Amino acid sequence: KGKGKGKGKGKGKGGDGPVRIDKWLPVALHPVSAELLAEFKTTFDTAIQVAASCSAEPISFEGPGPVVLWMDLTNPPLDNDPGEGGESKGAEKKEGPAGVDMRLAGLPHTPGLLTTKPGQEVELEEITTHRSVNLELRYFCQGFIDYNIQAFDIAGKGLWNSTWNNTQVTNKDGKNCCVHCRDIGGNPSPTEPALRTMHLDLDGLDQDVFSMMITSQMFSGTRPTAVSIAVRECHNGGACGLLGNHQPHECNGKVILAQDISAAMKEGGTTIYAALYRDVNDPSTWIFRNTLDFSLDSETRMAGQVEKAAGLIFKKLFQDAANLSTMDASRVGYVRLCQLYQAIKAAENPGKGKGKGGGSAGEADKKEVDVRIVMTGFKKKAVAPSAEILKLTGKYVDDLETVRKLRSTYSGKAVDPDASLRLALKAVGCDGSSAVVAGLIRIANNAYTPVAELAAARKRAGGRPFPYGTVDGRGHMLNAFAELPAVECSAFVPGQVESCVTIMRNILSASASTDAVAGIDGHELLVRYVDSFLPRNVAGGAQEDDTEMAS
Repeated sequence: KGKGKGKGKGKGKGGDGPVRIDKWLPVALHPVSAELLAEFKTTFDTAIQVAASCSAEPISFEGPGPVVLWMDLTNPPLDNDPGEGGESKGAEKKEGPAGVDMRLAGLPHTPGLLTTKPGQEVELEEITTHRSVNLELRYFCQGFIDYNIQAFDIAGKGLWNSTWNNTQVTNKDGKNCCVHCRDIGGNPSPTEPALRTMHLDLDGLDQDVFSMMITSQMFSGTRPTAVSIAVRECHNGGACGLLGNHQPHECNGKVILAQDISAAMKEGGTTIYAALYRDVNDPSTWIFRNTLDFSLDSETRMAGQVEKAAGLIFKKLFQDAANLSTMDASRVGYVRLCQLYQAIKAAENPGKGKGKGGGSAGEADKKEVDVRIVMTGFKKKAVAPSAEILKLTGKYVDDLETVRKLRSTYSGKAVDPDASLRLALKAVGCDGSSAVVAGLIRIANNAYTPVAELAAARKRAGGRPFPYGTVDGRGHMLNAFAELPAVECSAFVPGQVESCVTIMRNILSASASTDAVAGIDGHELLVRYVDSFLPRNVAGGAQEDDTEMAS
């Protein structure tokens, strides 16, 4: 049944010749059809649903009002390491001829300008809503500095190289996506840097373009005095209306990012100082990375060698990224949001699975739990943050996809946590003078706390410190644990830990039901919770030694 006999060859022991041996071969009972695959999917979805419902015990909130699950999509503020006057630390003014500021090779260093450090990554949507940008190379040098953008697909295969001899790159529709300006030698005068520009239309790039490496080479061997790369918004048509070898023209846009690459360029050879690449979870989002930590310093003279160098850095960069992909913070947030929703809704059936009769016990005690889910952040191309209500069904797989789709419409631009919480509470109808909240849990990529707005919300609830929790999907709290604010009846947990929902449930439950921990802040409760699992049996000799040392 389900098996058939097959004939095989073989030699029997002691025999005079080959002896036939029966072999049993598996035979499919049913052909693989659309109906069979649909049945498999239904079975797998059911199994996932059962596993998800068992991953965390019910979480109960005793106070009046709804339980608010708040998914805050903003990233921490960009690390610009500001110093006095809004300038970056270490960005001391370096005067050149006639007082020219050489920090960024003559580019005005305005207060608040984002300057990146080696290895730093910046999501472009955090700093601009524009999709047409201009990459500007400035330098003071007596000789040529070549300038290239090399495009790769996700497998690391080279697609095209935009440089002095390939100044106009078009996409599959024949429209410009990358246009190089005219070539130039050294700086025109002691006070004016040489300027080379490359216009990029991010929306015009073909989908197979995954990454672009930005590189320069020293063909003349002459060492520069100062070199910088900058990204500017283009408000003047972008790449689509330009021809290759055009004269640099006014983009009418602001500089949104810059970095000094003088030290690396003075070493000579090939310098691969930046990369633009797609977010694998949202291909429409581009990330800028300062790659000076990967750059090579060997002298390079041929374009083929340049391409090889760029390819090596591509592999190194995205090999490291692949090693971290299983702990993607956004996906961790989706999972934890769905787990929390199911755990809170499970409190509607306090008797389910208890006592005789299985799920029938406790039906009379069933209560409706009002769970309101809200997402806050900057919508893509939006100029102000907003909040949006999210409806989940309790079906784990479907809910994950619902959260993912809504998340893809947001950028990661930073928003003050107090402002985000005000938006969230207003969206769910809990911002009035008499509005109350039973509990509030924030799911985010950081552990920032809306201290002021949380205190105001608790005051509106009659001063009752309703439970507050943060699930930190990126583990920011582990680096800033000592700086976490002292907030009563709260819990902070790292989202990467599989049992984080259960840990939060136990901490919040203890803080709400035990007078001994009343008034203790959330991170101390976490320490006490972890400490409760540590062994207490200490050998007598060791204990005496410790006592003597303490005395």
